[in-house]
Amino acid sequence: MVNQFIQKTGLSKRAITKSLQSLVNKSLIQITDYDGTILRLAKSRKGKSYLYYSFVQPAHFATSTSAQKALTPAQKRAHNKSNMKKEKETKEKLQFAKHISSLISQSRVFATGA
Repeated sequence: MVNQFIQKTGLSKRAITKSLQSLVNKSLIQITDYDGTILRLAKSRKGKSYLYYSFVQPAHFATSTSAQKALTPAQKRAHNKSNMKKEKETKEKLQFAKHISSLISQSRVFATGA
């Protein structure tokens, strides 16, 4: 069965087995054999000719009401029109900005009239 995952995803056998074990440990999937015996460990799955993978009914984790009422933004920076306008203006200003040494050399050229 792992060979089918390898063929479909192109991932290595190690990556697939570790991922499957992680999902089993988190009780997100359940792996059983032909007889319906639940196989939680990789050792118990090894050598089995038929393995059956199924989703475990997820438990609903309710968000606490205090977290729902929080007014702080999820990110420190909001992408809104005013921020986008400010970013655009800053980028436009930076196009014309130069290093101080180039500005000094230009002012010397203008002063000498070359």
